[in-house]
Amino acid sequence: MGNLIVCIRGKTQKPRKVAFLAHMDSAAVIVTGENDGVYHVSSLSKWKREKIDKEPFVFLSGKQAKVSFVGETEEKLILSDTKGQDFLVGDVGVLKPDFYYDGKIAKGTFLDDRIGCVCLIHMILELESTDDDIYFIFTVQEEIGNKGARSIKKLFDFDEAIVVDTTVCKESEQQDTVFIMAGEGTACKMCDGSGICSDRLYNGFIKLAEKRNVKYQKEILTFAGSDIVAFSEDGCNCEYGAISIPCKYMHSPREEINICDAEATYTLLRYYLEEKSNAKFSC
Repeated sequence: MGNLIVCIRGKTQKPRKVAFLAHMDSAAVIVTGENDGVYHVSSLSKWKREKIDKEPFVFLSGKQAKVSFVGETEEKLILSDTKGQDFLVGDVGVLKPDFYYDGKIAKGTFLDDRIGCVCLIHMILELESTDDDIYFIFTVQEEIGNKGARSIKKLFDFDEAIVVDTTVCKESEQQDTVFIMAGEGTACKMCDGSGICSDRLYNGFIKLAEKRNVKYQKEILTFAGSDIVAFSEDGCNCEYGAISIPCKYMHSPREEINICDAEATYTLLRYYLEEKSNAKFSC
């Protein structure tokens, strides 16, 4: 499938198998056909008109163009400003890469979920020893149905799986039904559209955050999903949970996170391994 899997073996004779997952892929579009010189594209994941209309995209072929909505619906998309380039059916494009960081706020493309990948990379680099087998899994195709996570859910027969992803947070005061706030800490997920997390893991993260003075929020997301869906399906006996990093303007060229939320997420995951797997870190 293309997942990247890193395993650090435990020291005990019968170690538990604990997985941490973050997805590498980003929301994209794909060229579906051409009609009278107009190239039609289709969404891979979910886009909103106000976030990407007429924004530049870069394609695997190296070509660039803008993606524009046609009509009143959000289903019909075409390429504009193609500058005479020929696009092939099946060419996949993502938002033109951009990044800005001022020491506190990170803005740009693909923070969903590259920031989760960063947390896992830091754990890999700093984890020196553990009693349990710890798997760090960088998944593919999360945006089009969590296919990467689904492909590995039974392969290793995990005891626990913890998903590290971004989550929707308040972008303006008018959003009175969104309660996750940027800058207010990591988000301990109770549930999302993919499933309901293990009570033991959810409550355990909250108790651990309070015990170790890690800033946290309670996440209840009723419409979007995540890689926890792979572990909520029939035939999988793995306990699963999730820790999320608040992200503004998701699936746009200007995604935004407060770096303190990412640091709180990493810190909580590290404390979890220290307490549950007797993990030792280099710093």
